[in-house]
Amino acid sequence: MGAAESIDDGMDAGLGERRLWAEALKLMLFDARHHWRGQAAQGINRNSYHLEAAFDDLVRCGPMLRHCCGFLDLEPDWLSEGFIRWCEGRDVTA
Repeated sequence: MGAAESIDDGMDAGLGERRLWAEALKLMLFDARHHWRGQAAQGINRNSYHLEAAFDDLVRCGPMLRHCCGFLDLEPDWLSEGFIRWCEGRDVTA
C-alpha cells in the first residue's frame, strides 16, 4: 500500500456510514411528511404507526432525530423547527 492510498482511505473513512445515516434521516422526513399529508408511503398504510412515529419524533425533536443528526453533525433542533414551519405552511421552499 502506497502513501497515496492511505491518504485516500483517510478521506473516505466513515463516508459509507454517513451516507447510511443520511438515508435514515431522509426516510424519517419522507415518512413524517406522508403522515402529515395523510398519504401512504412506499407500501405503508397511511394510518401506519411507523409514519406517525417518524412525525412525532421530528416534531418533538426526539431520540431518533437526535441520533441521526449526531452522526451527521447536524443540529436536530434546527431540523425539527424547519419541519414544523413546513407543516404550518410557513416554509414554501421545502
